[in-house]
Amino acid sequence: MANITTRLNKWHDLLNEGDTYPTYTQDSWVIPEEGTTIWCTGWDKKYTIKPYGEGMHVYVGSTVYHCDELMGKLEYWVKEGHTWGLDGVNMTREQKIKGYWTKVKI
Repeated sequence: MANITTRLNKWHDLLNEGDTYPTYTQDSWVIPEEGTTIWCTGWDKKYTIKPYGEGMHVYVGSTVYHCDELMGKLEYWVKEGHTWGLDGVNMTREQKIKGYWTKVKI
């Protein structure tokens, strides 16, 4: 069986320092196969998050979410002034530069 990576992804336009136009950007968080803890300042407790299935779904607590659905819920909380995170997981960033996805430092 192929090695499947489960990620939460956020796509957005980002104005880099010194640029006059925004760059299409993808921020990603890889969900470890063994799971980790997800938290949000708007929630009353932390939850375990684990990959589920073929790389597009996760268990959060006892609920299965499509990764895009969960990211939408997290973005709602951010708009409400909250922060969220995944214990032990670092975000990576890629930007669409000259038609190619390029890793950039955060």
